[in-house]
Amino acid sequence: MRCIYLIVLIQFLLFVSLLHSIEIDETEKDASLLNFEGAKLILDGEYERAYEVLEKAIDLLPEYAQAHFNMGVVCQKMGRYEEALGEFKKAEELGYIKYELYYNMATVARDLGDAEKTEEYILRAREFSPGISTNDILLEAKLMKGDVEGAMDMIERGMVSQYKIPVFVNNLVVLCQDMGEMALPYLGRLTELVVKHNKKNEFLLAIGNIYMLCGDRESAMRLYEMAGEEFPDDRAIINRASILFNDKRYNEFIDLMSAGDNYRVMGGGKGAFYIGYSHFELARYDKAREWFMRALDEGYDRAECIYYMMLCAQEEENIDEMYDYAKMFEECADEGDERLGLVRNIISSIEKMRETGSVGVIIRGGQDE
Repeated sequence: MRCIYLIVLIQFLLFVSLLHSIEIDETEKDASLLNFEGAKLILDGEYERAYEVLEKAIDLLPEYAQAHFNMGVVCQKMGRYEEALGEFKKAEELGYIKYELYYNMATVARDLGDAEKTEEYILRAREFSPGISTNDILLEAKLMKGDVEGAMDMIERGMVSQYKIPVFVNNLVVLCQDMGEMALPYLGRLTELVVKHNKKNEFLLAIGNIYMLCGDRESAMRLYEMAGEEFPDDRAIINRASILFNDKRYNEFIDLMSAGDNYRVMGGGKGAFYIGYSHFELARYDKAREWFMRALDEGYDRAECIYYMMLCAQEEENIDEMYDYAKMFEECADEGDERLGLVRNIISSIEKMRETGSVGVIIRGGQDE
């Protein structure tokens, strides 16, 4: 009798176990179908619905690693990066150790601005597939960390996809702009990368500006010239002109600004005035007066133009012309103009000379000669 009881008990337990097995199989099947449906909805771009379906799959089978991975993907697509990273980590805990897991974890870390984690996860992905796509993410991580040396090295060694190189070069230029003087050791190599892979005028100008901030005016000039040659651009002309004028390289400034209509990039009248000023500094008073007149015709500050034409006459010791310009300046200058006192002294001196018939003196720079 006891033996019969044991046999019945064993049969009952086997029956219960079979029912449980069938129940588990059905649960896994349903969860798998939901996971498949969720993956398809992700491909179709229906992220909200995919989220709902995958949520049901995970509720049915909480230990379903692939469903957690897919949930991480849809969360990332929806911009819910923290949630996405949590789902990816859960999938990892459940044994979903694959290239696509770590690649996606790296891109989420990148989207969260975590350079260290981006590099950590992409290096894990590279253990499965060290291809170009992992190089691209690794390069992004280096740029995020400010590793200019490492980023340049990767680009120079061709470790990134060709169509993305211009984007990364652009990012390097922006990074170096933010670094200021610390970027100086890298600017030569960066210039080569821009010319080779990018050739965007604004970035040649930007590198030139960094050189200027670092006090290397010659290198800045070289970049501005390169920008102007490759891609004619007003900014390149203006930047070059600024260096030449401030360095008192007046002949070079005149050659640059008077070529064609280059002076017009400074607004026409202003450019003409500075060409006139350069001729004045070189004691070419006829040419200076010619450009001051052009500046006046093109709307540049009337008082400024007339004042310098008066100075040209003064240097030539043309008393009558000097007097006429001085009177014109007195009429058009603002009362707050500090030069008015000097000009009125000149007018007074010349009038006294005419009254007495004496040679008199010519006032220069506020002092008698």
